[in-house]
Amino acid sequence: MDRISTLPGGCKNLSDTVRLIGLDGQQLGFMTLAEAQTLATQQHADLVHLATGREPIFRLVDEATRSRLRSRQP
Repeated sequence: MDRISTLPGGCKNLSDTVRLIGLDGQQLGFMTLAEAQTLATQQHADLVHLATGREPIFRLVDEATRSRLRSRQP
């Protein structure tokens, strides 16, 4: 796993708990940031921070989703 110089979502370390949303928009549940990063790598997706809270919320985003989101922007 690559080292991260600044952790996203207000996380202090890779063992912090985050909520993860999958590529299809389904809730994948709570896991550590390290587990979420591993899942993103396995699925060839990016881990995108959506919101900060007690458990920061992240979403897996692939190239198709990025293209779809870009086409919606004015």
